[in-house]
Amino acid sequence: MQGFLARLADHLYEVYGDNISEQMIVFPNRRAGIFFNNYLNGQVSQPIFSPEIVTISDFFARQTDLHVADPLTLVFYLYEIYREVTGSEESFDDFYFWGEMLVNDFDDIDKYNVDAVGLFQNISDLKEIDLLFQYYDEESREHMTGFWRSLSNRDKTPNQNEFLRIWQSLFPIYEKFRQRLRSEGVAYEGMVYRETAQRIKEKKLQLKHDGDIILAGFNALNRCEEILFSFFRETGKARFYWDYDRYYLDDPQQEAGLFMRKNLKKFPQAASLGGESGFMQHPPHIEIINVPSQVGQAQVASNQLMKIPVPDRQFDDAAVVLCDEGLLLPVLGALPQQIGKVNVTMGFPVNASPAYSLVNQLIELQRNIRKHEESVFYYKNVLALLGHQLVSGIEPEISRKLTEEIISQNMVYLPAKKLQQTSFLSLIFQLPQTIDAYSDYFLEILRSVFTRLPSDENESRHQLHKEYLFQLYLAVNRLKDVLEISGKKILGNKNFLTRETYFRFLSQYLGGITVPFEGEPLQGLQVMGILETRTLDFRNLVILSMNDGVMPKTSAKASFIPYNLRRGFGLPSVEEMNAMYAYYFYRLLQRAENVTFVYHSGTEGLFVGEKSRYLYQLQMETPLNIKETSVSMEVSTLSPVPIMVQKTEEVMVPLMPYLEGKRALSPSAIDKYLTCPLQFYFRYSAGLEEPDEVTEEVDARIFGNLFHDTMEALYTPFLGNELGADDIQGLMDDEEKIQNLLLQSFRDNYFKGGDDSKAVVLRGRNWLVGEIVKKYVRQVLELDKKRAPFTIEGLENKFKADFPLSDGERTVLVGGKVDRIDKHDGVLEILDYKTGKADLSFTMLDDLFDQEKTNRNKAALQTLIYAAVVHANRESEGIIQTGIYALRRIFEKDFQPTVTSKELGNQPVNYVEHQEVFNEKLVRLLEEIFDTNVPFVQTEKEETCRYCPYKNICRRG
Repeated sequence: MQGFLARLADHLYEVYGDNISEQMIVFPNRRAGIFFNNYLNGQVSQPIFSPEIVTISDFFARQTDLHVADPLTLVFYLYEIYREVTGSEESFDDFYFWGEMLVNDFDDIDKYNVDAVGLFQNISDLKEIDLLFQYYDEESREHMTGFWRSLSNRDKTPNQNEFLRIWQSLFPIYEKFRQRLRSEGVAYEGMVYRETAQRIKEKKLQLKHDGDIILAGFNALNRCEEILFSFFRETGKARFYWDYDRYYLDDPQQEAGLFMRKNLKKFPQAASLGGESGFMQHPPHIEIINVPSQVGQAQVASNQLMKIPVPDRQFDDAAVVLCDEGLLLPVLGALPQQIGKVNVTMGFPVNASPAYSLVNQLIELQRNIRKHEESVFYYKNVLALLGHQLVSGIEPEISRKLTEEIISQNMVYLPAKKLQQTSFLSLIFQLPQTIDAYSDYFLEILRSVFTRLPSDENESRHQLHKEYLFQLYLAVNRLKDVLEISGKKILGNKNFLTRETYFRFLSQYLGGITVPFEGEPLQGLQVMGILETRTLDFRNLVILSMNDGVMPKTSAKASFIPYNLRRGFGLPSVEEMNAMYAYYFYRLLQRAENVTFVYHSGTEGLFVGEKSRYLYQLQMETPLNIKETSVSMEVSTLSPVPIMVQKTEEVMVPLMPYLEGKRALSPSAIDKYLTCPLQFYFRYSAGLEEPDEVTEEVDARIFGNLFHDTMEALYTPFLGNELGADDIQGLMDDEEKIQNLLLQSFRDNYFKGGDDSKAVVLRGRNWLVGEIVKKYVRQVLELDKKRAPFTIEGLENKFKADFPLSDGERTVLVGGKVDRIDKHDGVLEILDYKTGKADLSFTMLDDLFDQEKTNRNKAALQTLIYAAVVHANRESEGIIQTGIYALRRIFEKDFQPTVTSKELGNQPVNYVEHQEVFNEKLVRLLEEIFDTNVPFVQTEKEETCRYCPYKNICRRG
């Protein structure tokens, strides 16, 4: 069945022949003209000139000298008038977002030729209400009077009073705004429409066209368009062609025919094109598919398209219509290669491109600049930019080197000179001083990236990036011109805009840009939005997002004009929008043969997956046999399968150095095995270390290092000497020394070296952490003063010893760094600092090696392993005890660091007395670790997985 435009082309060529070149054809949109010309081309047998084809907007624009201004420029003019009329001191930042809404309201008022004086009246007298609106029809009068009576018959709320205060100012604002725009030679589109309508009323409009005027494919007309159409009809040279179907035209209950019924009465059809009753005479095959996923609709569309016979995949035969245009990228990604040529009417949104994300990251970089002694950049923004494909692709080596340095030195804030290592990076890492300079900043970076990208025409990826960059450059340049010329000219102030508002403008302005695809609109599969389908017909259709609230949209556009007044004065409201979309919907079905409707049946947040009311209408009001199916997506949560790693030769290779005396197995590694053998495997066999990253706050590991290093530095001068109470008091009194040692520890552990020429300055949370560390240091010194005198025999010394296994052939080298070794009253004390939770007693030695025990004393086991290693190096010692400075407990009354055992009556444990039993248990554990017949398995205690770095691998925690 021929489509509307094809029939129109046949008919007009039959009427005018080659003289069709002398006629003017007016369509609602440009795409209709492209397809019409193509159909007309199939009719002519010899070259002729194309008829003049214009859109309705173009025709109105031709009738006036005013040109439509940029939306932002319009808001600038409105802001100036608003302040002038109201005397308000409201900032432009606050005004902009509701100023846009007011411009749209004025646009509606003019397009619908509304009496602005009557609309903006503040009516308080009921008699005045009846008198003023007596000439309107009953329904309109009811809406208008009902609204004003609601404000007149009771005390007004503060919000109502505020509304009335602003409302009284709107007509003067409207009048002065239009006057100001006219004096500048600019307008909003509604002004152009209204001025043309006014010229028609005053009989001043002169048509400079000799031929006929054909108006085709229209539906909803605003009042100015009706005036123009009436003028065309009265000239006797106009011909109207309407695209409709008797199904919805003849049924007064069908909202799809709301406008068409009025249009055909006012502007009768010039001639029948045939096919007006095709919908029910030749009903399409209709299938409704619901998908429990928004993106899943794209895959359904792909599958449905592949069911179309190959010969039917022509330019006007198949289309994917997106009621939600956000599905464009998923749909393009899902289309199979067999589809061939694809033409996208909507264009590709720039906000989904790497170039746009680069601009957004630059905005975030500038937003988060901090002022210390100098301006510094926040590391997260810096790393994001250095890792961005358009930056790292241009400066790969420098980007990698800087990233490693920032992470290795834990740089949270970075000065510009640290980052400005190339001319390109110097463009990025700078601080513009004015709003004007920000525009130049973005323009220079976009230009530089564009020129530095490879120019290989065969590399489509680079060409696509360049197109995005070019479009963004044009947009930023346009915004700069508007702000500099219009903003300053209108407002007369360079500082009318704050930095934050500029960034919001930029993101909003750039976010609305689309890049048109290079393609032939007359060939291949068409992918388009619902508005682009006007006047076009397709045999095969896949229509996505047929959800209520999407098709049709249920939300009314933001307006300052209350609903009742919009209805009363004939301004468009939700009802009219529903009727428009109903027409688009049914018009698409008129000549289609195969139609697939897809809707999202899932629930996400406030979104409820309800199918469109139009689909319900088809199912309930028509005799059509509609097939409805559901696409289910089976999602099952698999229980994590316990992981077991056999000790193959490959698994054991990384562990062999412990058996060969080349590497010492630390007490913490042994404890890790007891906690979870699989965790031991990941760390020591598979070598999975946690990646280094910038730490903004001092974590538990860094906190422990700060404390350890400060204590070591304080006691190092006394190493090997007896330390008395007075010596310790001297350390406690030297607050400057403690502070300096702490700052050095911060430099080494938090700032990871950094620039030695710069003093370490602690701010915010780091200052608080520093004070807490100093408090712990003083408390340990206080405890040591009570224990004095004692001799410090070791600080952070490394010890290691071989432990023979029972096979008599292998030994395991065990060792590590002992925090501190004291000699006190003839007892050698192995002391460990613990910043985390640590118990100072255990029940019995067996408990320390019991993997199943929930509250196993890990700290006590590690100190005893250290004691075993130290004793192997100092066998002459008669008494070796262990102690733990548990920082969480050192402020307890009568705190003593000595480790005790309940098995021994809560007495200190002398390792030398229990070494045989302890070593036997330790060796048995070591044998298990290196026994190739015992696999590495997961712990059964899942609570231990909560903070494990490998929990994502095991799918636990």
